[in-house]
Amino acid sequence: MPSTASAAAPQDRPGPLPHLRRAPLVLLVLAAALLPPLAAPPALPVAVDGRTVVVRSHAPTAGDLLAAAGVRTDPDDRVLPAPDAPAVDGVAVARAVDLTVVVNGRDGRAVRTSDATVAGALRAAGLSPGERRLAETVRTRDAVLTDGDVVRVTLPRPVSAVVEGVTLIGWSPATTPAGVLGDLGVDLAPDHVVLPAPDAPLVTGEAIAVHRREVVEREERVTVPRPVVRARTHELYEGAVRVLARGRDGEALHRVRIVLHDGVEVAREVLAREVLVAAESRVERVGSRPVRRPDVWDELAWCESTGRWDVVRKVDETLSYFGGLQFDPRTWDEFRPAGLPDLPSEATREQQILVAERVLAVQGWGAWPACSLRLGLR
Repeated sequence: MPSTASAAAPQDRPGPLPHLRRAPLVLLVLAAALLPPLAAPPALPVAVDGRTVVVRSHAPTAGDLLAAAGVRTDPDDRVLPAPDAPAVDGVAVARAVDLTVVVNGRDGRAVRTSDATVAGALRAAGLSPGERRLAETVRTRDAVLTDGDVVRVTLPRPVSAVVEGVTLIGWSPATTPAGVLGDLGVDLAPDHVVLPAPDAPLVTGEAIAVHRREVVEREERVTVPRPVVRARTHELYEGAVRVLARGRDGEALHRVRIVLHDGVEVAREVLAREVLVAAESRVERVGSRPVRRPDVWDELAWCESTGRWDVVRKVDETLSYFGGLQFDPRTWDEFRPAGLPDLPSEATREQQILVAERVLAVQGWGAWPACSLRLGLR
């Protein structure tokens, strides 16, 4: 039988120490104590259209910081720094706005820009640096705009005006003649006339004139043309005119008001009339008898050349008139068609009558002064 000591030996053998069972936990606590503490997220500003909020975030880029702040951007918005740049000092967003830029009251340009100032709107509207420098606007260049705003801008343009005959040239943004003249240094006087009217809308390229207006009244002796009294008569051929009384012009004294622009008359009005010499009428008889062309040309030829269509007549031993109707060579050359003989006396009766018809249409029956009068043709 085993001894009592031997049986108790297993129960009395000492087990593991209690503190050794907790060693892993103790080691973790010791390790944590030796590590540096984790840094708190930095506070970074996020500004949207000038309104700033602070966001605590370890976001590495500006885009990540905006996402952490719940800010969504449009491709036309301006983000500083760029979305993929480090967000060390925060991020700022300028929202794009829709604007209308009206140039010189007519040219409306729709623009979208993230630079919501007057200067930014002018730049987005495509104005050149020189135009932006000279442009005149109602609002200051740094004025902040909102969506839907209208920016009205006036650009100077080359202008000119003729002032009392002198041409002035310069630059002006004005849209009325008065404004342009003011920019050109013209002081309008009470007797100045401006065309077009000073306050009228000015069309691009329209001429501006300034005249010195003067009104004078004076008396003038004027000629009063004689009246013409005409009566038709069958005694004369059509186209013929017989003067029965030459009559005479009259004379009158007129009192007139004359409007002068720069010394040049532009209008007049007769205020009173006084007859000094009465005009006497000219009395005429106008032929109404139909012209029988073949008969009248034969009658005229009989009077001019006793009906001989090939005759040649001398004047002072010089061959001067040819044919039945006694054409002057220069008249014949002026009116004859191509292909007719060089001299009327060598042409047929019909050819001479053809040329005579042309002469009659231009010179009338007076081309044959004596015989046409004798035959009652005029």
